[in-house]
Amino acid sequence: MGSGSSTFGYSLIMEEISRGARGRVLSQYAQYARVGSLVATVGVGFLVGDQYSLMRWFFLATGAIYLFSSWISLAIREEEVVVPPSQEVGEDVLRMIGVNTLFYVVWSFAWPLFPLAEVHVYHMDEVNLAFITLIGGVSGLVLQRRIGEWMDRNRRVVMFVGRVALATFPLAYSLADNVYEIYVAYVMMGVTGPVNAIAYTSFVYDNTKNVRKAISFLSVGEGVGSIAGSLLGSLSFVALSAFLPLAVAVRSLLFLAAVMRIGISFLYLSIHDRKEERDKRKGSEAYSV
Repeated sequence: MGSGSSTFGYSLIMEEISRGARGRVLSQYAQYARVGSLVATVGVGFLVGDQYSLMRWFFLATGAIYLFSSWISLAIREEEVVVPPSQEVGEDVLRMIGVNTLFYVVWSFAWPLFPLAEVHVYHMDEVNLAFITLIGGVSGLVLQRRIGEWMDRNRRVVMFVGRVALATFPLAYSLADNVYEIYVAYVMMGVTGPVNAIAYTSFVYDNTKNVRKAISFLSVGEGVGSIAGSLLGSLSFVALSAFLPLAVAVRSLLFLAAVMRIGISFLYLSIHDRKEERDKRKGSEAYSV
């Protein structure tokens, strides 16, 4: 509940400060978060190593940082925007939320399968997982700003590319012969990470007058889709592993997850982005003049 509340508040604040340059501003803030996450993850990994008892001090430090950031947030003053309760979210945004919810079902389908593959198929250790985190974090850091600039030019295509590229990871886990091939796949995190951080909330910001209600619906859809997909993936593994060897069952389901991600991604191309259409009309009018 606390996480959902803070995310909702953060989304409303970012809507206000990113007006006029969604991709550039949102990607800038996402890049700050990525730098902090990368430094913390890699730093703690090296400091702790296999001495897991030391983690308690980093858990305590994390809690203290949460409290401090909560105190800082009290100084934030949000612009008061009066939106009539009857103000609708809009047909285009509702369609996007529906597509997004469906994608979260197929996206989360693979989530319980990744740890099974890492442990039982590729026999990864802490070092392997650290390299995966490092590769994904650095590639995202390098491309974050560029993705934001691209999104300002053609957001609908960016939304599609960001989702279809997520098929790379289950596909790699299902077909790779060794962990090094999986390392290569995580370079794609440079595309998927930045897009997922900015594109979909940005679409909601620009295509509805009732941002609060739309963000709420978007978050509920993502939560319900995540629960449904994760449970479906887990139950599918339990059922399939009763007839097939564990490795075969995991690889087969991850391949299925990749195919489903690709298929559902095309639905994003059917969404109408009114801001993008307005920008194109303005460009055509300026050219004709």
